[in-house]
Amino acid sequence: MISTNLLKILFILFIAFAIGEIIFTVQRYGKDIFKSKPGSCKILEEKFCSQTRIARTKDIIYIGINLPPGTPIYAPVDGRVSVPTKINQPSPFQGFTVGMNDSNDPTVNYSFRGDVQFSSNLSGVTKAGIIIGTVTNTGAKSFDIYNFVIGIEKPDLSLKRYVSVENRYKILFPKLKL
Repeated sequence: MISTNLLKILFILFIAFAIGEIIFTVQRYGKDIFKSKPGSCKILEEKFCSQTRIARTKDIIYIGINLPPGTPIYAPVDGRVSVPTKINQPSPFQGFTVGMNDSNDPTVNYSFRGDVQFSSNLSGVTKAGIIIGTVTNTGAKSFDIYNFVIGIEKPDLSLKRYVSVENRYKILFPKLKL
């Protein structure tokens, strides 16, 4: 059985780590991210929701945007988030990527890619509206233009590939013409 003193030490270490993450984020970006909240698009602050553009590959629609360093990225739905990974293979994407499955429809996958520092304790279940990352300034660009790209896909078994979930884009970005 774990002793009470050991539990106290572990708790103090956890709190110290959490405070360190908060201080690092605020110092690095010099803005108060605690006052920000997701806008109508649920992924970005409201002032950025209307600045998104469509970016496409042969089969998939993506939404791209250039955001200033320090801009928070929010989870649009409740779901399970993957471990952040660096994009190394040749592709139209640069930077880091994280996938998120919708808890209400696990076949739907949100992919967040770009010049983003994702939270170090991100892997696992998260709630809509939680900050999952912040835009950085390393120079990584997706489609040679955007520093942040989101994709919403699900498998199409008849086509044996992933396809865009257009109705989800319309919910998040109703003013965009797909």
